[in-house]
Amino acid sequence: MTDHPDEPESEPAPESESARAPAPAPALPPSTFTAVPYPIPATDSAPVPDPTAVPDPAAFLQDAVGAPTRRRAPTPPPVADADLDSDDPDRPRSPASRRTIILSATAIVVGLAIATLVFLGRANAERYLITCATDHAMAEQGRSFPPWGSHALSGPEWKTIALPANAECRPRETDDPDELAHWYLDILVERASTTLAARDLLDTLPSPTAPVDKNPSTSPLDVAQAELEQALLLARAPERRDERKEIERLQGDVSYWRAALHLRDANAALADAAKQFDAAAAQRPRHATDAAAWATFLRRVVDELHGGPAGGPTPDKFPPLPPSNPGEPGRTPAPPATALPVEPSAAPTEPAAPPDAGVPTGGVLL
Repeated sequence: MTDHPDEPESEPAPESESARAPAPAPALPPSTFTAVPYPIPATDSAPVPDPTAVPDPAAFLQDAVGAPTRRRAPTPPPVADADLDSDDPDRPRSPASRRTIILSATAIVVGLAIATLVFLGRANAERYLITCATDHAMAEQGRSFPPWGSHALSGPEWKTIALPANAECRPRETDDPDELAHWYLDILVERASTTLAARDLLDTLPSPTAPVDKNPSTSPLDVAQAELEQALLLARAPERRDERKEIERLQGDVSYWRAALHLRDANAALADAAKQFDAAAAQRPRHATDAAAWATFLRRVVDELHGGPAGGPTPDKFPPLPPSNPGEPGRTPAPPATALPVEPSAAPTEPAAPPDAGVPTGGVLL
């Protein structure tokens, strides 16, 4: 190589951009190529892409045309449980905290409702009433649950009192059980006394010797006796001793009417026997010769029974009714055949004999 001094040095030819670029790496065969994802460091501003996620075609299209992409709002950081209990109204609350609040409020409401029902039930249970229906009177007590209405008292002393259609009954209410017992006792004694004082009581009583199928289920006398026994149960307290004595006297009236009922049946039986003796005497029996005497005797006994213990005139009704006004209260009538005391009275005394004038008897003084 020779030097040419006269020739200017030629500048090196500019290299092309393709010549400047580094030579591409030799392509590997397809069998040896392995796609390794390049890890992208996670930042606070951009989320970490998921390598297994399927690429969105719309996102590639936006990148190709250079359209701006809309970024998603960053996910708020998790809130601690201590921050949920703060008083800040703008701070979000978790579903567990809301559930706890709802359960607590429900428990408070249910507890207040139960307490209210218990209080009202106790107040209603302290009410005692006498209720009147068309045909009966009943002693009742307020219900404790539900706390309204009332129910009938249990026990033999609180049995329902039967009432006739024209009987008087006044509903009452009190908070004292002793006062309720006093009211119920008065109703029982009044009903029994009204029955025993009826003038036609025997007409309503069936015969004790009548067949069972013809007797009514209950007679007025049986009802009065049951009412007096129920009244004795209510008068067991020591302070009601006087009331028990009055009830026992009414039970004596029950025994009186039962005896009168048997007397009526016995009188009817004696009258029927006298008729049978009359029929026998008319047939002139061969062996019995005193049939007419027995008939006469029984008629005399029947007449004496009709006259009663006082031996008065024969009444139209047998047995004769007891006197309507037996006497003053507290005085017991004297039994039959008893001499009554005679009160001293200012009876006039016999006049005194005139004084002797000294005149001799048996002659005339000349």
